Amino acid sequence: MMNKGYFASSNNNAYHVEGYKTTKLKYNKKQMSVLNIGMLTAGLGFLYVAAIGFILEYAVFLPLGNEISQVMLLSFASVGIIVGSIMSMIWAFRVHKASLAFGLITILIYTTAYGIGFGSLFAYLQQQFENQGLLLIMSVFGIVGLIFIGTFAVVKLMSLKAFVTFSKIVMVASIFGFIAMMGLIIASIFLVGEAYRTIAIVVSVIGILMAVLFLAYDLWLAQNMDKFYVEEGMNAKMGLFIGFQILINLIMMLFYLLRLVALLADNRIGK
Repeated sequence: MMNKGYFASSNNNAYHVEGYKTTKLKYNKKQMSVLNIGMLTAGLGFLYVAAIGFILEYAVFLPLGNEISQVMLLSFASVGIIVGSIMSMIWAFRVHKASLAFGLITILIYTTAYGIGFGSLFAYLQQQFENQGLLLIMSVFGIVGLIFIGTFAVVKLMSLKAFVTFSKIVMVASIFGFIAMMGLIIASIFLVGEAYRTIAIVVSVIGILMAVLFLAYDLWLAQNMDKFYVEEGMNAKMGLFIGFQILINLIMMLFYLLRLVALLADNRIGK
């Protein structure tokens, strides 16, 4: 009977065996280390974004008071978010084959840009609405960072068998979650005041849970793609796809967290 399967050598390279042919997979220990450290650093990066936002608010914007114009705040916000978005996309599309130094420098640049961009944006919003929105919203970045790091830790410990079960849970949960969200969103059209606020909070919680599930799925897949995709060039393509998925799920999680914080912080929010 011909052999078929996967194995890892003592030097941490992965191989695919089919019949008498043995193929070395494209992902090696160094590349996986870049990917793992990149994902972990992204989680720490969100904590860094929160810190940048707080520093801007309490060390720059508050002392200046009305001397800093709304146009300047919006300019900082636009440039920061645009630069952060571009650099984060570069990271997502290059992380599967980039050097460790490149990955860390890219992450440092885009987290700094996001910190300046979102810090400026929320300072502008705080001027407009005169509340403690910045304090609450920048705290969300810290929460996202902790969730990312926690998810990363859980995924690192997950076995292949556990992942198969987990992937089924993700699929089922995503179906029911999507149906629930659509139903609640449609229901909210006919609701006002406190009823609308309650529905919006439930939708936000479901959105956060779905984002966490998909994030965990993508992180595990990113670390173990060499076990599933062995065709020539497939690892690179999956690296692009998974990196982009991770970015989308982070944005999704951040959006629903921001919305949830706003809903919980302001009892006046209604339709």
